[in-house]
Amino acid sequence: MKKISQKTLFLLLFLIATIVILPTYVHAETSTSTINGKEIIWEYKRDESNNIINFKCQNPEDLEGEITIPDSVTSIGEEAFEGCEGLTKITIPNSVTSIGESAFWGCDGLTQITIPDSVTSIDYDAFNGCTGLTQITIPDSVTIIGDRAFSDCKGLTQITIPDSVTIIGDTAFSGCRGLTQITIPDSVTSIGDTAFSGCRGLTQITIPDSVTSIGNQTFYECTGLTQIKIPNSVTSIGEDAFYDCKALTQITIPDSVTSIGEDAFFGCKGLTQITIPNSVTSIGEDAFFCCRGLTQITIPNSVTSIGEEAFDECDNLKIYCSKDSIADKYGEKNNIERVYIDGNETETEGNGNGTVTKSTNNNSNEKEKASSNNLLLIGLVGIGAIVVVVIIVVILKKKKN
Repeated sequence: MKKISQKTLFLLLFLIATIVILPTYVHAETSTSTINGKEIIWEYKRDESNNIINFKCQNPEDLEGEITIPDSVTSIGEEAFEGCEGLTKITIPNSVTSIGESAFWGCDGLTQITIPDSVTSIDYDAFNGCTGLTQITIPDSVTIIGDRAFSDCKGLTQITIPDSVTIIGDTAFSGCRGLTQITIPDSVTSIGDTAFSGCRGLTQITIPDSVTSIGNQTFYECTGLTQIKIPNSVTSIGEDAFYDCKALTQITIPDSVTSIGEDAFFGCKGLTQITIPNSVTSIGEDAFFCCRGLTQITIPNSVTSIGEEAFDECDNLKIYCSKDSIADKYGEKNNIERVYIDGNETETEGNGNGTVTKSTNNNSNEKEKASSNNLLLIGLVGIGAIVVVVIIVVILKKKKN
């Protein structure tokens, strides 16, 4: 059998590509329309069904006011309206199924947009920097919110995420300072890194049981966040996850978590006490650095590594742990007061001046009281018995006499 030469093979591949790929994109077109007295140039392509795809404005600096995208458009292309600062309102028809990357990036004047039920995905940077948007409703048809999709939408105060969404991309709502609360539906399984970083107005958020990990810097510098409940489904808390969440006063780490990343709670000055569950094996560097309000933390024997400066500048901290555990050794090395919690007895060591104090908990005190009472009773019974014996002896002597 004859070998096919490289030249022949290349020609065959080129022919296949021409037959398969080209028919979809051969109909590249441009058209013009007049909006507010200015000629706007549109670029688009047609697929083999003659639907308009990759719809895009060629001169965004001239586009102002309100526009309606024609019903024949099925996709809004990459950077379609990027930099259209004069655009205030846009109507997207039900024919559109996808909104491309950076489609409305930097449309500062855009205050109103309706996303129809036909759209299934909102791509990267789709509305990045649309500072004039105050609210938006994502339809039930959308399954993915892309990376940076609504990043730096500083005017956004309200957003509804439907049950259809399974993925919230990296930095999806980063810098949305006007958001005060958001509900993540049970359908979401993944929240990307820095998804809500810099959302300083956010005071509370509910994470559903479907989420398995909290990514790096997910709630970074959410300085208004006061409380958050982490569900039992979460197994890891990423680096800088709650970095500088100064207002955070309460957080419960569930038994499912196995690792706490570096800087995870760095600068959370409002936290006063926290319990690390038995499932955790590692606490990263600077994990609780500068948590100045933290006075008590319980660290179980399951923790086998504690990173450098994990509790530095936690000036009033006491570590509750077992004697000779990793936590105990860490506390000794860093001159942090420890309270030993082995069995019913507790012992406090390393309170800054090298002295050691011992105390017992309530159960131990009660046991000691009961024991003392029992001894007193036994003593009294014994004394009574001796008195009785003495009396009997005296009576017998008198009878003999």
